Amino acid sequence: MKKQAGFSLIELLFTLVALLVAFVFLGGVCMGNQWYFEDSILRELQYEHPKVLKIIHAERNIFSYSVIVVDEDGQRRTYLLDSNVLFRYRFYPEGTRQFLP
Repeated sequence: MKKQAGFSLIELLFTLVALLVAFVFLGGVCMGNQWYFEDSILRELQYEHPKVLKIIHAERNIFSYSVIVVDEDGQRRTYLLDSNVLFRYRFYPEGTRQFLP
């Protein structure tokens, strides 16, 4: 009998599939829009818009913008939030694709 050196084709295929699934999963998790704390978002919005009083509703999304509904001077305003695993936030007013300063 020959001494087997290296991996079999099945082992190699299994390893490649596992790595592919891990990369797809980690890419979605790291760049998804679920990475924020509501207190941080409130402070960030209050810095730009002092009339924002509180967050009414926050909808976390992974592959699209998260939706943040706030009470701004007695009126409901909706912002779209783009965030990542490094807690970098970008806000869009709903209906636009322009960043807030």
